[in-house]
Amino acid sequence: TSTPRTHVIKTGEDLGGIAYQYGVTVSAIMEANPEIDPYILTVGTALVIPAAIEKVDKENLPIPTPVAVQMEQPYCARTEDGGAWCFLMVNNPLETAVENVSVRLQITGGDQQFEQTAVTPLNLIPAGGALPVGTFFAAPLPETFQAGAVLVAALPRAVDDQRYLPVEVQDLQVTLHESGESAAVKGKVVLTGGEAEGSQVWVALAAFDRSGSVIGIRRWEGQGMLNSGVSLDFNQIIYSSGGAIDRVMAWAEARP
Repeated sequence: TSTPRTHVIKTGEDLGGIAYQYGVTVSAIMEANPEIDPYILTVGTALVIPAAIEKVDKENLPIPTPVAVQMEQPYCARTEDGGAWCFLMVNNPLETAVENVSVRLQITGGDQQFEQTAVTPLNLIPAGGALPVGTFFAAPLPETFQAGAVLVAALPRAVDDQRYLPVEVQDLQVTLHESGESAAVKGKVVLTGGEAEGSQVWVALAAFDRSGSVIGIRRWEGQGMLNSGVSLDFNQIIYSSGGAIDRVMAWAEARP
């Protein structure tokens, strides 16, 4: 039937795995639960799971061949409870934007292997751009392990696609906490062309350590309309999963 279902988040789950379990997309779950942050899932939270359009054969899912984006080596930071946050950057060297990028992050140690699916915090990676992905692996994990990644999906944006507006982040200001464990970030999102209004505005933040590894991801979601000639201010705190934050980058996305 078309009746939505409810899923209670358990330890170690992410949206990619939950979506696969119910035969729906990550974006469909996020649309049904606009209040959730896909990078900070709280155990015990009840998610509304929209009904699948049709019965899905999970053994033979049709998966489009991903376009040739480039993935950097994953970086994993251990947590005090024995779990680990793992991150990497996805670079788009193509002359066209790509969307719906998802990556399967893997941890292998001894005869054990763990996998989690991670999605980019924004839908679109512009031509020549990059975005981070990250996911959490719950304890217990092997004492020593290797991290790897497999590209699951990356679709080219259609030439006549009108779903995204041209926007950019301006006046980015980053204040690092003296401990290096967090940073206060603020700035403005500005439309860079056209007269359309943005009703969905997102800003993705990524924290990097001195070696250039991603150590934290956060997404800010705007409240209100983004109008031509009028900026939308954002203010967010991003936290490190391990090590001191050296710098923070920000990317914006808007839809009519």
